[in-house]
Amino acid sequence: LLVAGVLVGDATLRTLMEGISWAVEKGADIINMSLGFTYYEPLFTEVFRILVEDYGVLPVVAIGNENHGNTSSPGNARDALSVGAMEKLGGGKVDVAFFSGGASLVFPGEEPNALVTKPDVVAPGVQVYSSIPPEKRPDGVYEYTYMDGTSMATPHVAGVAALLMAAKPAAAVTDIMRVLKETAKHPGGAERRPDNRWGYGLIQPLEALKAL
Repeated sequence: LLVAGVLVGDATLRTLMEGISWAVEKGADIINMSLGFTYYEPLFTEVFRILVEDYGVLPVVAIGNENHGNTSSPGNARDALSVGAMEKLGGGKVDVAFFSGGASLVFPGEEPNALVTKPDVVAPGVQVYSSIPPEKRPDGVYEYTYMDGTSMATPHVAGVAALLMAAKPAAAVTDIMRVLKETAKHPGGAERRPDNRWGYGLIQPLEALKAL
């Protein structure tokens, strides 16, 4: 497990690119990016294509927390495995969280009507128990708290992808991405997939393993 902090101080595109390069050099198989820029950066389309095709590295990226109709970069890059956030509701129901981003996009320079629909999948992203920088309080030091966001959902998908790679080490990254999407559960059924709310649906780890 490699950990890199790129959102430090005045974080820029350069710090993120340096972090990606460092991870590749260290031999990472998956890069989890619980982050996003509010503008579209076309550079990521090529960067992620190179990661997947040339290095066999899977980029798993948060789609952003700007609500439906919006996406963050690089989660909206074509070759990113982008993740939206799902939450549990009353009565055992689940739905995509209100803040979770998603949109159908046509990128500059691509053929007309070549839609890219994001997110690709959704995963639990509301009230997730997560680590935080240590915080001193009168009753002790707190290092964990419950948090919401597509940044919380993204590591669920990265973790499942890591388990699939461990179980099937000969599987190509493109196959890992494919089975995660194809086996995801969409409430509207397979004919509704993908849409720009659920993507292909909620990840189903065991079904993905069976399909790999």
